[in-house]
This record gives sequence, structure tokens and C-alpha cells, in this order.
Amino acid sequence: MSASGPSRGGVSFGASGTLVERLLTRLSEGPMSTERIAEDILALRGNPRVAAAAVFSLIGTDPRFVVDGSGVWSLSPAEALSGDEADQEYFEDPREFEPDAAFDAGGSSFRGPQEDPGTPRPRRYRRPGPLGPVPGLFTEIDWAVVDVETTGGSHKTGDRVIEIAAVLVSGGRIVDSFSSLVNPGRPIPRMITRITGIDDAAVVEAPAFEEIAPRLAELLGGRIFTGHNVGFDWGFVSAEMERATGRILLGRRFCTLKVARRLLPQLPSRSLGSLADYFGIGMDTHHRALDDAKATAQLLLRFLDTLTESGVNSWRSYESFLSGGRRKQPQRTARPTSMDRE
Repeated sequence: MSASGPSRGGVSFGASGTLVERLLTRLSEGPMSTERIAEDILALRGNPRVAAAAVFSLIGTDPRFVVDGSGVWSLSPAEALSGDEADQEYFEDPREFEPDAAFDAGGSSFRGPQEDPGTPRPRRYRRPGPLGPVPGLFTEIDWAVVDVETTGGSHKTGDRVIEIAAVLVSGGRIVDSFSSLVNPGRPIPRMITRITGIDDAAVVEAPAFEEIAPRLAELLGGRIFTGHNVGFDWGFVSAEMERATGRILLGRRFCTLKVARRLLPQLPSRSLGSLADYFGIGMDTHHRALDDAKATAQLLLRFLDTLTESGVNSWRSYESFLSGGRRKQPQRTARPTSMDRE
């Protein structure tokens, strides 16, 4: 790690606990709709009325939660401010930018977010104390850039990790990396083998996730979890960690896909492969965890330079940037240089 030590707000690990405890953890990262709580916390899908009734039955009378007229839940002011006031920061709750279409196992094909131009600016909340503030300058933060290859598109339906890589970035440079095939304990679909080149024979002697979990916890701890469509990688790693250790991921996440959508709206695609081509980032293979993580780390470094020049150099300004807040125009935009194209 850099001389500044572990990043405040970086990855930590906590017990999954009860449904209410899990919801408290999730809402500490920002509001959630009733539908999403039903799906993500209660694993209820299908009948919206039944799902909504279950959510209100669980937390409708709990003073720690509040809900607005559109069915969006957040922590009550008393709960949100329960931490040390000196250890807080404001953030603006960004609308969800996660892809709303199926994507392949490598997470590199997406449809952009569907936003209502009439949607009002989000309300401001305080971030609860456990995460604490991130250092003011992104250059002082330690990052863990993670990529996973999986048996399918959703950890919620039983898909498992078959390969994982973490590339560590500190002080504006890549300082270490880790990668491993993972035995998923189930057959790998042929479609996934065609995409990744990983088949059952390749993982038969690979470690199970629980065997590499301690090493991953050591690498991720205290660093900001980063990925290209970070929700995909975060979801799988957290699910695997919970299965292996009983503990889930906590902390902040940085998404290079979301940043690319804001910085490079003119590109027809912001997939990892397309961005690598645009910036002249060499990739030996696509849809392999280490190569994808290394390419994402290179994107991270380029984007951090551009964001910093734009005045986006703290977590508060980053979240405002993602939610559409106006920023000072950078002196140069995120674009390849002649060196990048060589």
C-alpha cells in the first residue's frame, strides 16, 4: 500500500447477519427502492404487491428506516447520523447506473442506463460513520482492480466464479497483482468456455474459492474495490466470500464503466475491449481475469488523471459527477495521445 496507509472507506468484511442487518448495510451506501429490497434482500421476485407487502411487513414500523412517496427507502436521519459527526461526509445519492440488460460472463457487453430526463435531482444524505471519509485526493487512495470470469451472468441464480484477478494500484502505478483459476464445483457451460477458453479440465485441479479467500481478503482489505461494471464483480466476490467465510464485502466501489459513460459519451461502445482499443491499451486476451483487470487498471489511471484535472478528486465530488452534477471542464479530455496509439 502507499505511504498513506489503508484507504478509509476501502473494502472491509462483515457478517451477513439478519435480513434487517443486511439492509442496514446496503442502505448505508444509499437509498433503495422497495422492489430492489424485495429482490436483493428478501430474494422475492414476481408479484410486486406481494414483494412490497413483505418489505413493509419487515421494516415498515422500524424507526431506523424511512420511505418516500415513490417507495424509495433510506436510513432515518437519526440512524444515518449515529456515527461520529466529525467522521462523516455528505454524498448525493446517484441514480442507479448499473446495466439493465443481460451481459456476458466477462461483463463487457452492456446497454446504457435508461434515465428519465425529468427525474429531479436526488436528495442529499449523510453517509453513516462506519465507512468514514476517503482521503481528499484520489492519488492518496489505494485501489484493488478486480475482474472475475464466471459460469454465467448472475450470482443470485447460483453462478460461480471460475477465475479471479486483483491488480493493486497505489501512488499512481500498478504495484502488485494476483490471479487464480477457481474450481466452481459445477460444470462450466459450453458458451462460457467459448467466451473464456476455460473448461472443466482447466479447473479440475484449481483451488476452491474458500482456499484463496484469505489471500483475497488480505489484498482487498482497505482498498477501494474497482471494476469495469463493478457491480458484477462485487456481487460475485461478495457472494463467494459469504459462502466461504460467512462474511460479505463492505465499503465503497469505483466503476470505470460509469466514468467512461460520463467522460466519453461520443463512443458507440464503452465495453472494456472498445476502451482498450481507443486508448491503445494492449490486451493479450479478452475475457480472462488478469488481462481484463490489468486493462481496467490502466483505464483507472487515465480516468483519475482526467477527473482530477476536472476538479473531481474526492469521493463526494465523484458521486456528484456520476449523478450528473456539473463540474469544471478539464483542460484536456479523456482521449488517447500519440503515445497511447503507439
